[in-house]
Amino acid sequence: MARMLHVDDEKRLAEFQSFLSASAPPVADPGSAIERMLFVLLGYKNDPLSKMSDAWENLWACPGLRRELLQLLALLEDRSRQLTTPLAGRLASLPFRIHGTYSRDEVMAGFGKLDRKGGVMLIQAGVDYSDAFACDSFFVTLEKSEHDYTPTTLYKDYPLSQHRFHWESQSSCHEGTPTGRRYLEVRAGGTQEALLFVRQRRHDDRGETSPYLLLGPVSYHTHRGGRPMQIEWELAHPMPARDFQEMKVAAG
Repeated sequence: MARMLHVDDEKRLAEFQSFLSASAPPVADPGSAIERMLFVLLGYKNDPLSKMSDAWENLWACPGLRRELLQLLALLEDRSRQLTTPLAGRLASLPFRIHGTYSRDEVMAGFGKLDRKGGVMLIQAGVDYSDAFACDSFFVTLEKSEHDYTPTTLYKDYPLSQHRFHWESQSSCHEGTPTGRRYLEVRAGGTQEALLFVRQRRHDDRGETSPYLLLGPVSYHTHRGGRPMQIEWELAHPMPARDFQEMKVAAG
């Protein structure tokens, strides 16, 4: 259940509670983003989605555990104070809310990115591209240590204001590469989309992997250099003031 402590937006809280309140195991639907997200949160991230039916059968066979999950979700709902906003346009069908908090595995589950075994794709990279949505996901950790990052991945990422974010691309990227050209196309009304996910540090006080705050869609503003490109992204929705101050401190 510790994997669910970050759940803080009304969509997941309501849909998880509705799903878990069923009197009998629901028919597994691997096409449901919410079910995929719950599947990985319950510890099945290394299993193919073909085992989802077994997972729900096992969960309903343990009514005490399901009751505890519902109690936890009610507690998270009660303490949640962050206002979130649904995505719009071509991204409206994604199960994410702007200023909600997500694990990287949840994001992959939400996008429906699967590996060759039919399970949710697990990634360690700071960027992932969805062909289905023509959308990049940028995963940024502000506090970087040489213990966890190589010299080529100690990117200079930090907020410039509540509306703008400085981000460095992969070290091989420049405006002449296909990836670099794609980043230049991330504009309002353009052919490409991008979502910015940011966390302060890699691990929380419990030593668990920290989730990411979705700052929302971004659009290209300007850039300098190459290998890596230093890009300034314009946020479609301003960062909450508290998060902006905390991120400034975390980024140094």
